Amino acid sequence: MIRLLAAVFLGLFCLAAPLHAQDRVKELDAKFEEQLKKYDPGAVKAARSYAQNFDTRAQLQGMSASMRPGLINLVRSKNPEAKDADLEIFFEEFFRVALVESAPVIEKWTILNMLEVLTTEEIIAADKFYSTPVGKSLMAKMPQMMARMPQMMGLMEQTFIPAGIAAAQAKLRKLGKDFKI
Repeated sequence: MIRLLAAVFLGLFCLAAPLHAQDRVKELDAKFEEQLKKYDPGAVKAARSYAQNFDTRAQLQGMSASMRPGLINLVRSKNPEAKDADLEIFFEEFFRVALVESAPVIEKWTILNMLEVLTTEEIIAADKFYSTPVGKSLMAKMPQMMARMPQMMGLMEQTFIPAGIAAAQAKLRKLGKDFKI
């Protein structure tokens, strides 16, 4: 999962021309702000409050630590001569622009996502909960939990997915069919 995220982030980073990329971020920000106007103002207010408690910028900074090793391996595979100091400069700038500076726009996308999936009551309840000390404590621990997701993905890749494939193939073999994966 982290490798996939790393590849996506790096691909997006490499494809966007620096001057145009900043314009695209501003365009997305304006587009998302306009889309927010079509929702119930109470729901938008609660979603914004939730997002402030979530602190997208801090969450993204926390995620960057878990993404860094996969991204370093990807960049190093294409630039084997790269020095560690140069990789450090590259990734500091990459994370600053891709995650930290873009956090407000990513936050608006999250708000829109909440508004499309959750009811007004659910958003208000989530906001109330995450405004409490316990809710804030949970939010503060989210980067740690997300950093552990690669372990789950490893378990899935090495254990659960092969077991599922073997079981599905065995079931089809009993029906006289052979599926190659």
